[in-house]
Amino acid sequence: MATIQHYIQELLFERDCVVVPDFGGFITNFQSAKLDRSLNFISPAKRWVAFNSLLKNDDGLLSHFIAKSEGISLEESTIKIRAFVDALKFRLRNSEQVYLEKIGFFELNKENKLVFTPLAEQNYCSDSFGLSTINIYPKRNQEVDSPKIESKSKLLAFKGADRAAERVVKTSKKTAATIKKLIPFMTGVATAVLLGIGILSYEEQNSLSTMNPFVGITARKPVPAPVIVTKSQVDTSSRVIQAKTDSSALKENSPSYTNKGDYFVIVGSFGNEANAQKFVKELQSKGFSNASVIEPERKGKLIKVSANSYNNENEAYTESATIKSKLRASAWIFKSSKK
Repeated sequence: MATIQHYIQELLFERDCVVVPDFGGFITNFQSAKLDRSLNFISPAKRWVAFNSLLKNDDGLLSHFIAKSEGISLEESTIKIRAFVDALKFRLRNSEQVYLEKIGFFELNKENKLVFTPLAEQNYCSDSFGLSTINIYPKRNQEVDSPKIESKSKLLAFKGADRAAERVVKTSKKTAATIKKLIPFMTGVATAVLLGIGILSYEEQNSLSTMNPFVGITARKPVPAPVIVTKSQVDTSSRVIQAKTDSSALKENSPSYTNKGDYFVIVGSFGNEANAQKFVKELQSKGFSNASVIEPERKGKLIKVSANSYNNENEAYTESATIKSKLRASAWIFKSSKK
């Protein structure tokens, strides 16, 4: 059969406060999960128990829970609680330390006051049920569980470390002494090797000499200095080549300005000379053999294309009607100011 202690434990998982009539109240406090950096432990969230001896009034929680769990009356459960409390007080008066399972320890101090020490490992948080404290570095903290072994292992470790350090120092001293002894010998060997290499190279060079001082000697041809072409030079040369190409093209494709006559029937105006020349060829292919490009009066003016030119203004206007009908385009009369 369950004891009063077990009923208190069950209620602490569900309630924040469990009052034991005429004795005191157990209060649970929530503590979130935490990281102990000094010991490298991670602890889950927990609810730990505190005790308040002033909470002595019966709130009916414990007695009703016992009556329901055991199927007894409320009066019977109250009698059981009273007997439990009387037994606790008797043992405490006899200077005994009373242990409640999975809850904590009770004892009276020198001032005859009740002191409660909860179990640090006990957790009444149902969400963290079954979770324990995790050691982040188990090997590093193996000594935490057993302080005696910790001190011995540390002493042994320090002694081992000191011995290893002494061996390293002794070895380094021996190595340094050996190196000092070998330095003259190594210097002599290095000197001998360098002298041997020098003699061999000298003999090899002298083996090439003969009675003819010019045999085996070849004159070095001067190596031309590399020509470094900068980007600006490349751009300049390309622009020069392009300009020459454009000028040659213009010379080949430039129209002959045949401004014969005073009145011209203009059928087109162009800003580009090549387009004007192309249109002249098109007109000539359509039967307008006298088609020509009119030389601009000044730079920046549009280049005019004439289908034909006339010395008489009336004749120009008369022929312009015929040209319009043939080309099915507009035309106008331009009078040249050049004579």
